[in-house]
Amino acid sequence: MLSRLLAPALIAAAVGGGTLAAPAPATPTEMAVVSSAGILRTDAAHTDPGRIYQFGSVSKTITAAALEAGDLPLTTPVAEVLPALRDTELAHRGTTLADLLGHTSGLPHDITLTDGAGVELSDIVDQPLGERGYRYSSLNYVLLQAVLEETGPDFATVAPGVVTDGDVPAGSVPFLSWRMPLPARHDPTGLGYGYLAGDITTLANFAARQLAEPSAAWRQESMLIDARADTEVTTYRHSGAVPGYFAHVTLVPELDRAVVLLTAYYGETEAQRLGAWADNLVRAELGGRVDPLPAPSRLSMWLMMTCLLPVLALALRPRRWVVVAAALIAVVSLTAPYVLGYPLHHLWPWAPDIAAVVVLWSALWLLAAGIIRFRWRYRHPPATP
Repeated sequence: MLSRLLAPALIAAAVGGGTLAAPAPATPTEMAVVSSAGILRTDAAHTDPGRIYQFGSVSKTITAAALEAGDLPLTTPVAEVLPALRDTELAHRGTTLADLLGHTSGLPHDITLTDGAGVELSDIVDQPLGERGYRYSSLNYVLLQAVLEETGPDFATVAPGVVTDGDVPAGSVPFLSWRMPLPARHDPTGLGYGYLAGDITTLANFAARQLAEPSAAWRQESMLIDARADTEVTTYRHSGAVPGYFAHVTLVPELDRAVVLLTAYYGETEAQRLGAWADNLVRAELGGRVDPLPAPSRLSMWLMMTCLLPVLALALRPRRWVVVAAALIAVVSLTAPYVLGYPLHHLWPWAPDIAAVVVLWSALWLLAAGIIRFRWRYRHPPATP
């Protein structure tokens, strides 16, 4: 009881002040605590009532609940519902709706598809399948959205008030040591896996209904509430992120409580810190102990400092091999993200500071190569006949 009364102070000590401390300065952030009877209380920082947030992968829980509320048995082969999948490996394997719900279809997690202009079924049927077994992939939920569009019900059936038209204000991403606004992206073919949106009331009411029977998309875990008392509870959890937005929901059916968090801030370099922030708020609400947050990432700052190296290279004595080396470094650095599967146009919305460093680093090495070559030619002018 004492720890529950002190929860606001514990949160403030762990995440930086205020009853609900935003994960970054002046970031719109909201929290709701609910029971199966409905919303018990809400808290907000730096925002107005009714503010819309994108749910990220928490959208998958709404998709799963909608599918389970429909008339199709989960043992239904997906190719029976979507004719475009007939004569594909998914059909030959007998992939069912349950396989898609549980990420056991073998589909890969390909961000170059899900972060593109929109995923078509024709893009998915050409994907190589891995072995059966758990393999997280948003492509599963692209297919489930297509199933819902064919058979119903729609998302609003299980989450009244959910926004599907893309009318979402800008979120924000970390950029070096600042917070940079980022226009919200809308992908109508990706609603089922990450681009559903709504206000805190919409998601909180959905969580309250899910307390009675969590859908298949939730991850069941044992959460340590208080290590000193060795107190654990069974939780059903899901976090979600799209560029500029982070969402988290924890259901604790045995305590008849759920905690819902929404914030207009997300970047890949801050993913670990945002996860710890969400865990702290959940533990504080459940009467447990919160832990210090990881320090904000300084990766992009350190990478930015490496951009001094091309400048220092100008101090080298002008030689042909120095020119070649500088140009080669520039080309390799600029192409490396594409080889690793993170093209710059996909990397930018998730980690714009890292993308900017890659471009600046490569440009400076090219500039250094040009300057060094000019100096070498100046010292070694071509012989005149």
